[in-house]
Amino acid sequence: MGKIPKFRLDSSYKKRGGTAQWMAIKCKCCSKLLCLYQKDGSGNLYRLYADRISDLDGNRLSQEIDIHYTGNLGCPSCRTVFAISMVYKKDIRPRLAFRIVDPGITRTIINGKKDFAAVSESAISLLSMLT
Repeated sequence: MGKIPKFRLDSSYKKRGGTAQWMAIKCKCCSKLLCLYQKDGSGNLYRLYADRISDLDGNRLSQEIDIHYTGNLGCPSCRTVFAISMVYKKDIRPRLAFRIVDPGITRTIINGKKDFAAVSESAISLLSMLT
């Protein structure tokens, strides 16, 4: 749990300029850490792609569910739904994504080992977010 997970360097990463950063995603209602997210490129965050959602050990949500998943993502602490599942078809291949809804999430960019160490104090269970 001490190392920052590796970025997934695929065609989606390259298509968005070849830049990426880790974000700590937290529930807006109760401030519980929900997951880490690999944000590719610049711009606003409208949806979370399943293959970019990760826990602190580098396990990806896309390893746990497939593209036909129809549930939502919710906070395991306060039970608030923060994202609704969808299939994003405008990409090279259809991808499972979760559209962020209100009250939503707060996000913090992780810059280096110091920020990651602060985040890694909270345990994350990817499957606990599935509703």
